[in-house]
Amino acid sequence: MEVKSYSELAHRVHGASGKYLVVVLLFIVQFSCCVSYLYFVSIVVETILCDEISVCGRETEYKLLMLIVTIPLCLLKTYTYLSYVSMAGIACATVGGFMLIGHCTDILVQG
Repeated sequence: MEVKSYSELAHRVHGASGKYLVVVLLFIVQFSCCVSYLYFVSIVVETILCDEISVCGRETEYKLLMLIVTIPLCLLKTYTYLSYVSMAGIACATVGGFMLIGHCTDILVQG
């Protein structure tokens, strides 16, 4: 029988108590990563918007806006639809990386 998750593996190795411990620890890790990522992205958005269009001091609103978009995406029951969101994110990150390389190259050329 194939094991498909950490909780199944923990259940097989340590029984029910091991499964619950792994589930709780995974929840804590995932929750802390999500919260810190929302915080990080809101600070980045704040920095960009504050520098470009002088809209400053709205980190909380940016976190709430990201939650409004994120929560419906979390309700998807298949990774197939979520992969389209991931591909869009990877494409944006790739374009941003190339823009950053181009900007740094311009700075180096100018001395």
